Amino acid sequence: MMGNNKLSATSKGLALDNNFRGAVRKFVLLLILVALGWYLSGAYAPRINDFPAYYEAGRVVLEGRPGDLYSKLSVVFTNLPALSLLFTPLALFEYDTAWHILWWSSIASFVATLLLLAVSVRTRKPSDGASAFLPALIFLAYAPIMHRCLVLGQTTPLAVMLLAICVFLLLRGHNIGAGLALGALCALKIPPLLLLGVFAARRRWATVATAVAVLILTVSASWLWLGTEGMSQYAERVFGANTRGGLAAFNNQSLDGLWMRTFSDAGLTNWTPSPRPYATTIATSLSLLVIAIGVLLTGWKFFFSAPAIGRSASDTNTVELEVGLGAALMVLVLPVTWTHYFMLLSVPFALLPIWWQRNNLPGIRMATGVLLTGVLLTTWPHVHENSYYAARETLGSLRLILAGRTVGALLLLGLCMAGMILWNKTGTAKPSDRASAD
Repeated sequence: MMGNNKLSATSKGLALDNNFRGAVRKFVLLLILVALGWYLSGAYAPRINDFPAYYEAGRVVLEGRPGDLYSKLSVVFTNLPALSLLFTPLALFEYDTAWHILWWSSIASFVATLLLLAVSVRTRKPSDGASAFLPALIFLAYAPIMHRCLVLGQTTPLAVMLLAICVFLLLRGHNIGAGLALGALCALKIPPLLLLGVFAARRRWATVATAVAVLILTVSASWLWLGTEGMSQYAERVFGANTRGGLAAFNNQSLDGLWMRTFSDAGLTNWTPSPRPYATTIATSLSLLVIAIGVLLTGWKFFFSAPAIGRSASDTNTVELEVGLGAALMVLVLPVTWTHYFMLLSVPFALLPIWWQRNNLPGIRMATGVLLTGVLLTTWPHVHENSYYAARETLGSLRLILAGRTVGALLLLGLCMAGMILWNKTGTAKPSDRASAD
């Protein structure tokens, strides 16, 4: 009897201790959220950055001048023509009001993404009430990039939420719904198209087919609306410039941008493509070749052993790893990757530690160290205004520091490569059984 009393007292003590720790974690998160709210509120005042492109696109649609989308706007509109309809409601308001509507919508997207990640983590580890704490901290560390999105008046927070929705649905085996979210994401932003390649390699046919169908519908609607001339203008604005040179601008964080800043004297605030020096072309080509070979060698078995995943099949074991691989590639391999696109890395960076731990893969401490280093590199330093970089264009140390985000993305890529190798070596389920493992 006395032994039972001692056991009961111990259990109660552990429960109280866990409750206390849970309360502390919630209090810490609340303080962080309050601090971030104050920090992000600094971007509430309307500005003239990227937002005029969306606002004016909505205006020309309202005024019945869709043919002016790519020819007469003061700021370049780089989305598909059909997406201008999304911004038409904003154009019903004055500029300042429209800015504030987008600002609050971005904040709502930021909070929704945090909640989606927390629920996704709890799905993976339902017995661990503290499991969502580290992922939440990692996601909130991307507040500087979020601040950049708000300052620009960008739609990237919406894109990040769509990625989180895609992951959330994939983890529940809702492959068609995930495809709808992925298709909307790819229609909104170009880099996530690389996720289609990764999912196709893992044979997520239902998700890929649905996403492609959404893209085809969006492109077809744009073509029917503006015709060949309008689509040609869109292609020239979005793709044509990249064929005429590279960008060394401070906010181009791709591998090509890194090598342009290294081997050319192009300005950090010059957004007109400059001819690529031979050294840049060679360095970029070699970098992409090494990445391609690395992904093929480390992921050959990972992709080759994947079962075909249709509408009802549900292989959810490697979703986080696949998203991490696709996210790393999307910010590295394209010629232009704007700083705010690195917000997309917050989703895989937040979820990978739980995936690694859940699968009992070796090297969890080293992997966590690499992951946190990648987070620090991709979220820091704070992005300054254009004038800051214009006054320091020839400062070699600054041009070097700007490589930090790219290196952080390379760390994520390396972590995913290691994850693929370890998954194949230590995965508890056989390839043929993985579809029903969850």
